[in-house]
Amino acid sequence: MVFALIPGVATCGIIIPIPVVEGVAERYAMVLAEKGKTAEEITELRSVHADRHVAALVIIKQALLAGGLPVEFEMIEVPNSAREKLLVRSGTAVMSSQDLFDIAFPKDVFMSSPVIPRGSFVKGIYGLKENTALRSVQNLEQLRKFSAVSDSNWLVDWLTLNEIGLKHLAGATTAEAMFKLVAFRNIDFTLWEFPPSRDLSVTVKGITLHPVPNLVVVLKGSRHFMVSRKHPDGPRVFEALEKGLAVLHAEGRIARYLTDVGFYNPAVSGWKVINP
Repeated sequence: MVFALIPGVATCGIIIPIPVVEGVAERYAMVLAEKGKTAEEITELRSVHADRHVAALVIIKQALLAGGLPVEFEMIEVPNSAREKLLVRSGTAVMSSQDLFDIAFPKDVFMSSPVIPRGSFVKGIYGLKENTALRSVQNLEQLRKFSAVSDSNWLVDWLTLNEIGLKHLAGATTAEAMFKLVAFRNIDFTLWEFPPSRDLSVTVKGITLHPVPNLVVVLKGSRHFMVSRKHPDGPRVFEALEKGLAVLHAEGRIARYLTDVGFYNPAVSGWKVINP
C-alpha cells in the first residue's frame, strides 16, 4: 500500500519513496497533528503515539534537511523489516524508515554512520504479569529454563536468544502473533523495547505484557539507516544523511528524541544486564 504524500517543508527538495511497517504512517501523522508542526520543526517527541519508528522518521527528515536536502516522504506500507530491506536493496525505495543492526547490511547498500551506538540497545524480558516464575528470574541460568518467541528476521534478537540457550525458541513474524503466543501460555516471554509508560507495560491487540523487574537484555551491535545504491537518488540522499546525522548527534537531538519515546529509558537505567 502506498500512502498519500506526508508533507513537510520540502518545497524545493525531492520526494523519496520509503517503506514503513504497518501502523507507523498513521502514528507519525498523529504525532505531527498533535504537535501542530512539521517533522522538521519538532523539538520534542513526548506523545502516546510516538515510538522509535516515529522518532526515526523525524530523525531522517531533520538529518536530510541539515545535510542540505529537504525531502517529502512517499510511504510504502510493508508487513515487516525483511520486506523493507528488500525494497531498499532493489532500488524501489531510497532508504529504510528505521535504523537496522549492522549485521543486517549486505554489500550492495549504503550503511549510514551509527544512529544507536553499539551496546546501547537494551530490551526487557516481557511476559504475563501472572507468570510469577518468570518474574522471579534473577540470572541467566534461571532464564534458560523458560521459552521465548521472536521474529527470526530480527537477526540480533534471534542470535541473542539462541546464545542464551533457552528451553525453546519459537518464531513469529508479527507483534500480534508473538503476544498471542505468550498470552496463551505456550511461550513464556519475548524481548521488547521499553515504552515511556509508568509501569513499563506494553499492549498489542489487547494483550498486555510486563517486564521481568530489574533485568535487561543487551543486543550487541550498532544501528544504522540503510540507503539504496540502486535508486537514482540513493547517493545524494546518503551524502546528505551523513552530514545531517553528524549535526543531530552533535546537538543531542537524536538522544533527546529516543529518550522522549522511551528507548533510552531512565526508569531502567540501573537495571542489571543479564547477558553482559
